[in-house]
Amino acid sequence: MRIADVRLRHVSGRMPFDGTFWEERLVRPVDLYPSYRAQGRQAGRTRTRYSEKRRHTSDDAQYVLAFVPTLSALRAWERENCMTRTWFSIRVDLVAGHGELCWPRPGRIFAAAPTHTFAQLAVAIDDAFARWDRSHLHQFTRSDGSELGIPSNEDENSERVLDYRRVKLAQLQTGEQFAYVFDFGDQWEHLCTVGPKRIDPFDALGSRPDRPLPYFGWGDIPDQYRRLWDGDDGESPQPRRPSRSDLPPLLWHWRQEGLWQAPNRPKSNLRAT
Repeated sequence: MRIADVRLRHVSGRMPFDGTFWEERLVRPVDLYPSYRAQGRQAGRTRTRYSEKRRHTSDDAQYVLAFVPTLSALRAWERENCMTRTWFSIRVDLVAGHGELCWPRPGRIFAAAPTHTFAQLAVAIDDAFARWDRSHLHQFTRSDGSELGIPSNEDENSERVLDYRRVKLAQLQTGEQFAYVFDFGDQWEHLCTVGPKRIDPFDALGSRPDRPLPYFGWGDIPDQYRRLWDGDDGESPQPRRPSRSDLPPLLWHWRQEGLWQAPNRPKSNLRAT
């Protein structure tokens, strides 16, 4: 639960009362109830501004109530009283792709809510692993053999594929492992592992986004077609590094010649299967 809006409600009326008195106090709302008031102030609780006024005459009383919490107090109350550690921490390791194994395996760790769908998780994985061409089939496979993706009339096995746009991540269990494959041709394979504990998105991301997002990662991400430069066709030799900077002088170190004498990096971290 998240408090998204606050409205002030003013209630007034009359009620019978024997005697006359005038009272004005500033207390926590919980103190209105004797059973809670007897417990005293609880450690870690946030004070919330509560104003109550009663004006009385000899024969009746006028009752006015105003509850005016500050936004910071509401946020603090939410964090203290609501279950904020409800999100999954999902580790995704890139195992193989383009017919080769990845080692060391690049990885990303995602924060995802149970209300997010597998389709949203797929988009988050493809974003994090730099997939710029999304015109490929992809699907999840769970340990029970169920498959989640986009059912296609052209696929004879599409009847057993669940629509991942309708399935929530709430079905996942802590410690569960499942696979994600992007592009059935190049077969980019990922191992997904649900963390042993739930997390608070504010701790991991500093916010509560409307989709899964990575909050930790490691490793070099290969291009989905293994292209290392513009015009790489898989056969042409790699262009030589320019001896002098071919960049415009927008940054001062772009003019430094020594920067361009570094050796070429290895082609990739992929190994043939």
